[in-house]
Amino acid sequence: LLGHVSFKSFYGVSLKRLGTKGGKWLEYTDADLDVIFGYSWEKQDLLLLQMALATGMRLGELALLTWEKIKLINACYYISLFDEGDQIISIKNEGPKTRMPIHPALKLPPRGTGRIFNCAIDGCGKASTSAGRAVNQTLRQLIGQDR
Repeated sequence: LLGHVSFKSFYGVSLKRLGTKGGKWLEYTDADLDVIFGYSWEKQDLLLLQMALATGMRLGELALLTWEKIKLINACYYISLFDEGDQIISIKNEGPKTRMPIHPALKLPPRGTGRIFNCAIDGCGKASTSAGRAVNQTLRQLIGQDR
């Protein structure tokens, strides 16, 4: 390999945190959830948070969710995370490719086409940054801590 690569491909890469334990995330308490869902959110942001809480999906996964992934069987709605046809669902791990029921108390807007949320998609085809920007700052202000 020496003499074949004309640049230092790992220049500037820091490996200091590699193998270290991640931050300790705190769960929201019932009181926290009362504050969060008592806030006057934009409709899309509220639905994004409700679906995240009800399904356990990451914000980035939800932000890319399309109406075609919302299915109905026997009057029960669910989210299909299987690849179907040409449509690819972006999920972090292969394990969660499943059918996830949607709690009947979760009120979805009238069915449309395309994506459910209007979060901007970045150059890598992801929407996690824009979804996080939509809600994280307000969550920090409401709860008063970053964890």
